[in-house]
Amino acid sequence: MQVKSSKKGVAMDDILLPPEIENKIKLWALRAIEKFGMPDSFFQKFDGILQEGESVAEAKIRFKNLLAELEKSKITSIETLDRNLDALCAVLNLDEVDRKIIEFAVIVNEFAALQDICRYLGDMHIIAFYEVLGYIIGVPAMDIKEALRPESKLRQSNILEMNERQDIRLDCVFKFFYIYFSTDMLNAQGDILEVFRSTFFKAGKSSLKFDDFRHIKVDEATIKSHILKADKGVNIFLYGLPGTGKTEFVKMIAAELDRNLYEIASKSRYTDDNYSGEKRFLSLKTADKVLNNERDIIMFDEIEDVFKSTERMSKALFNSTLEGNGVPTFWITNDIDEIDNAYIRRFDMVIEFKIPPKFKRLEILKRYTNGQVSEELLKKLAKSRAITPALISGATKVISNLSCKNKDETFRNLIKSSLKAQGFVIAKKKGKKNKKEEINLPQNYDVSLINANVNLKELAKGIKESKNARLCLYGPAGTGKSEYAKFIAKSLNSKLIIKKASDLIDCYVGNTEKNIANAFKEAKDQNAVLVFDEIDSFLQDRTDAVRKWEITQVNEMLVQMESFEGIFIATTNLMDRLDRASIRRFDMKIEFGYMDGAQAAKLLQKECESLGISVDKAAKNSVAKIKFLTPGDFAAVARSAKFSPILNAGEFIDRLNEEIKHKIIEDNGRKVGF
Repeated sequence: MQVKSSKKGVAMDDILLPPEIENKIKLWALRAIEKFGMPDSFFQKFDGILQEGESVAEAKIRFKNLLAELEKSKITSIETLDRNLDALCAVLNLDEVDRKIIEFAVIVNEFAALQDICRYLGDMHIIAFYEVLGYIIGVPAMDIKEALRPESKLRQSNILEMNERQDIRLDCVFKFFYIYFSTDMLNAQGDILEVFRSTFFKAGKSSLKFDDFRHIKVDEATIKSHILKADKGVNIFLYGLPGTGKTEFVKMIAAELDRNLYEIASKSRYTDDNYSGEKRFLSLKTADKVLNNERDIIMFDEIEDVFKSTERMSKALFNSTLEGNGVPTFWITNDIDEIDNAYIRRFDMVIEFKIPPKFKRLEILKRYTNGQVSEELLKKLAKSRAITPALISGATKVISNLSCKNKDETFRNLIKSSLKAQGFVIAKKKGKKNKKEEINLPQNYDVSLINANVNLKELAKGIKESKNARLCLYGPAGTGKSEYAKFIAKSLNSKLIIKKASDLIDCYVGNTEKNIANAFKEAKDQNAVLVFDEIDSFLQDRTDAVRKWEITQVNEMLVQMESFEGIFIATTNLMDRLDRASIRRFDMKIEFGYMDGAQAAKLLQKECESLGISVDKAAKNSVAKIKFLTPGDFAAVARSAKFSPILNAGEFIDRLNEEIKHKIIEDNGRKVGF
């Protein structure tokens, strides 16, 4: 509906506008020019203003006569815009002055004819702006000023932003909270909520029931009563891994309470551009003012983006929102570690969503399939921790429409395809076991010679009993992290799969995530101990991330770790670079340090005996005094002896000292080495 002007503007008598709004735009334009005394420059600036043979003085008389006629006539507007303005003011409790300001902002945004006139008027002081705008739309200047105060209902509704510089222009003083708001006000039919579809929209329904979420450990009566009876400030926080049913839970609650559920949009429906966390927070505040607290519920997903914007947002504003919102709101995140505890404490209820236990997964499978699928297949599927109520519900809908009797294969393929897309797998049928590859440890490997902050022998025994562990081994290079992982696999008589950063990181977007998922799949299929070496290369702290893929690969790692039921070991030399949330996911964080004197003396004895060299007490005392030694240093010297013979213990120690020289070590602020 936007009207384009000619090269220098349009003639006031013949501008091309929708008939129902033509007179309103002409009236406003003429009032604006009259307010500035109808300067000669106006008539000289635009083509078509002066009629053939007409002087500027004659044109001024003609314009004054036209203005007088318009002032006396009945001024109409576009019917759709009128209806939407009335509905908008009703839901936001805005008055007639607010209505006229919004109407002006919509029309000046959409119609070039009025934009041209307003642009011509140029910059004006804010006091003059109140007077000019008031004169144009027929409202006293003081009422305009009052309506545009930051604390006013109009400004607090967040639908209209105002440029509050001292010198402002009428054509660009107002900006709506999303760019297509004025277009929607002119075109949206029916319910006023259609105007807000780019910021919040009606969510779909769920076919799930509360019984499907009994494993969540939330009391049904408590949560429903809280939503129904609380006057204001109902805010419920849901967190947990992707796919655990958080959004389905909210949809289910809304359905069981017979309430409409609206979701805060994460991107524009026109351009597909993602909204910032700050913009989505303002959309939430607008939704809370527009929706009804007795019949509606709000769902705010992916809220971690909002908390990343808190430096630009007032924390007091956030807290007041939680305390004063009228519409019950569910706040959802996949990663609670991204959110400060100070915010979490402000919520009424905090509910963690975990992967359903195996028996619950089987129950859900049986209930939904209702005899359409064999129990044998359901038991196999229930073993996968990636099975969620929403996934089961979707697959069941498909097979319910099939006429064939044997639906097992179809159901299994539907589940399998969905899980594969998410990076999960269903265990294959057992076949002949492949012969395990030999795990080779150094000839003189002795776990007691590793200087760790836990008893490594006892730890290995515990892992052998539990068959499940997530360990992060950290410390300087050469301290024995990778060798200890081999030791665990060998003690379990399990296969070992080691993945270095170079095996996982891919230059194409999305491939790193796939490689991570495939590594866990491979370990699961082969019942192997999985080791990620140099994990700091791709599991860096997300707070420093500037690219989307830096975040998604960490998220993929967290999902796979959480669902993996075997033994997973990560090693790093740079613990301080790891993502904080990832660190918390490990069952144990084990520090591998430099060898103490007794360990160094004992390992010198072993290595020298292997080379046929005697070791006296003086040599042991000498090696015990060397700082920053690691088992890796001894291994390097021992390998060098294969092509450069070592004649005595003193020479072995000299070569150890040479190894130390090439290290850069922080020792109480003093760098050691070259």
